[in-house]
Amino acid sequence: MLEVRLADIIDVHCRFVAVAEVVIEVVDINDNAPRLSQSSYAVTVDELMPVGSPVVTLEATDLDIGRNAWLTYTVVDGADSQYFYADSIYAVGAGVIRIKKVILISIVLLL
Repeated sequence: MLEVRLADIIDVHCRFVAVAEVVIEVVDINDNAPRLSQSSYAVTVDELMPVGSPVVTLEATDLDIGRNAWLTYTVVDGADSQYFYADSIYAVGAGVIRIKKVILISIVLLL
């Protein structure tokens, strides 16, 4: 329990004080790691796919609740990172890998 004291000082002779007790309950902490529904993905990407085209949808779950369960998908640096970006779909815990730049040859993407 926490006690909060609020003072309104008008002058040195008159001072009004209010006190409130505040109970803080921690309902969830971010203590669970997200888990992908698959341990690996293999996707073939055709050349000349339009920018923004979906390549693969990744799904994960997190045992935390509320904001602590929100997942953000990010494409990190790598040989092919210039060609792809990730969209996070918070409502369903999914992320979509999309084409960022037109690819001039077919490739196989291993995630």
